[in-house]
Amino acid sequence: INTNVELRDEHLRGPDWLDAAKYPKIKFDITKVEGVAALTPNQQHELKVTGKLSMHGVTREETAVAKVR
Repeated sequence: INTNVELRDEHLRGPDWLDAAKYPKIKFDITKVEGVAALTPNQQHELKVTGKLSMHGVTREETAVAKVR
């Protein structure tokens, strides 16, 4: 994670937050994408992306908005 604030990044990676030494990877496996049928070339679209988010030893289903062009 890079937030462009060095001290914040250090805290986020530390053992009290994400514990990057013990859990070095964050993974999002996409299982479903909604809104693909409405895509047109060279236009920005918002898609709804659902998947399994794994971080800090925990995996759960999450949905996010993805902007694509």
